[in-house]
Amino acid sequence: ELQADVHFLTALWQHVQHQARQVGAPYLVHQEVDLVLRTLRDCLTAEVERVIIDDAQAYARAHAFLQAAELPHLAANLVLYEDTPPLFEAFGIEREIERALQRKVWLKSGGYIVIDHTEALIAIDVNTGRFVGKSDPAATMLTTNLEAVQEIVRQLRLRNLGGLVIIDFIDMDTDEHRQLVFRALEEALRDDRARTKILQMSEFGLVEMTRKRVRASLDQVLCTPCSYCHGTGRMESAATACSKVLREIQRVMRVTPYTKKVMVNVHSTVAAMLYNEERVHVAALEQTWHITLAIQGDNDMPHGHFEVLSL
Repeated sequence: ELQADVHFLTALWQHVQHQARQVGAPYLVHQEVDLVLRTLRDCLTAEVERVIIDDAQAYARAHAFLQAAELPHLAANLVLYEDTPPLFEAFGIEREIERALQRKVWLKSGGYIVIDHTEALIAIDVNTGRFVGKSDPAATMLTTNLEAVQEIVRQLRLRNLGGLVIIDFIDMDTDEHRQLVFRALEEALRDDRARTKILQMSEFGLVEMTRKRVRASLDQVLCTPCSYCHGTGRMESAATACSKVLREIQRVMRVTPYTKKVMVNVHSTVAAMLYNEERVHVAALEQTWHITLAIQGDNDMPHGHFEVLSL
């Protein structure tokens, strides 16, 4: 791998020098390669058996790129995909991308891991889920943790997760089992090209590790923060929104005490609660301020947003 990098950089430098001798300034002699070639440069190793490309022009560029980099043995691994089904559909990539964006990842045994992002770290929790074993709880926990190790390392690479990672394995009673899981994690991380550092497992089953952040994570590339919850993953409950609406009505009436009618625009679930569970409080406001409240539900209005208008 190191030798391949040397060959590539040498060939690139020779190409830059050749270009510089052929033209006069100002002239662009080199620029960063496109996504396809960048992927080949960063990810293609002797262990990769095939690189499947579904675009003839991209295939030609990739082939020429590897030939120019003096890597003809790797160019032989390029395959032009020409079948009818789309490439991502044929190889199940769309499904894998969807899985890689979910918090919960199921294990074959019936257990699962949950991956959560915070500002400071990435938390990964291991659970037995549907896997309860037969008669030996300790063996069940060990089996689930060992299976989780392989999936965790796979997800770290698949999702491009970097920074501080805390893994909460299922509690194990014996130090022997904890060491088995820890050694399995060390072994699985050896094939990771990103630099990692791992600390010993605590008696509570926690493992702290760092993984070098080399590029944006998959969810940063493919997703954008929710416009409703602003990326928190949580929204106000309908009951909370109702309380805010009722307080806002009182505020409006103190400012405009001679208003006879007030229009309230809210999300439909909040409107339904105001008409039902909160009907007593709505009626009390109407009686206190001698007004008529018109409540209108709108499915397109975000939860927690509302309008109170005096008419």
